[in-house]
Amino acid sequence: MTDIENRLRDELRAEAQRAQPHMLRELRVPRRRRAAWAKPWMAPVAAVIAIAAVITGVRFATGDLHVLPAATGQAGMPPFYVITQGTDPGAPAMVRRSASGAAVARVSPPAGKIFGSVAAASNGRTFVLLASHGAMFWFYRLDLTAGGQVRSLNALPLTVRPGPAGNVVTGLGLSPDGTELAVALQPTSAIQPAQPVGTARAAIEVASLTTGHQHTWTAPAEVGVGDLSWENGGRKLAYLSVSLPSQNPPIAWMSVLDTASSGSDLAASSARVTLRAATPALAAVITPDGRNVIAWTALSPGASDVVLCEFSVRTGQLLRVLYRGPGHGNFITHGFLTISADPSGRHLLISGMPLEGSTLLLGRVDNGRFTQLPGVNPSVQMASTAW
Repeated sequence: MTDIENRLRDELRAEAQRAQPHMLRELRVPRRRRAAWAKPWMAPVAAVIAIAAVITGVRFATGDLHVLPAATGQAGMPPFYVITQGTDPGAPAMVRRSASGAAVARVSPPAGKIFGSVAAASNGRTFVLLASHGAMFWFYRLDLTAGGQVRSLNALPLTVRPGPAGNVVTGLGLSPDGTELAVALQPTSAIQPAQPVGTARAAIEVASLTTGHQHTWTAPAEVGVGDLSWENGGRKLAYLSVSLPSQNPPIAWMSVLDTASSGSDLAASSARVTLRAATPALAAVITPDGRNVIAWTALSPGASDVVLCEFSVRTGQLLRVLYRGPGHGNFITHGFLTISADPSGRHLLISGMPLEGSTLLLGRVDNGRFTQLPGVNPSVQMASTAW
């Protein structure tokens, strides 16, 4: 069993602990309506979400949605981050200070629901949370005050219902200005070889939260996609691809999709980024300026531990190792590894399971320097976090 296959299975198993996965069909966004926009649907992160269902009743209206200021690339570290790590109904999402990890606010999910993945826009105060109950899923926009208190938590009129489509969500991303939502869909047959692959294909869908316009790009057969991250301009969307399941060992690569492309072929609308790494990246994001890639990968072929590295987009060369884990213990390849980059690209929020110890590690990496952050529940092995 390969590292990349293990990673996908582990991610699905981890999300299954949050909610009962069913199947997802394509995201269907109706035409613009003159109704109050209740909230952006999204949960990027990071972070990987096993959703199975038929999406119904999606309405994106323009109401109180405002375009956020464009990221400058010179902004300081975001003041807050949001973290979810509950598997029980009612477990809150926490708003914490980026500098110290100190708790600022608790965000309780609606009755009976569980918060899952979380995503952020570039203004440091706009987040989207996924909530689930059994096989149903909802999405909520969280807006914070300047002091980090909850200004509002509003539901987006999107429901996910059980269905037979057999897809899971393997990546979500909110554009820097908060107006575009991207989701990566993956057929479950691609990671469960016992099931027939059929004609199902992975896809990336991008929906405008201001107009309701939606565009879908379909991946080649037996190719998985995930790990979505936006460049600052809000037009280029980076993602990871992996060949599954027939090719062993699988081939993994990063690409950048031009979301202004009018085509529907994902490969034809994307430019590939070749990372000169010893093993395929297990998680990766592009820096907001589009110049570099931050990735969890191994330094030697066949290694069972990974480190956080930075690569050049132009050359694919390794620029530096950002973090090796506590005591240079590195991180396990089959853990739930996450990365969230701030608008400047100089500050990273990461989490993962280190080889030394059995407690999830959460922290910041600032220009190569690691600072551990408190507040991780020792009873869980994954967290979804973003800033």
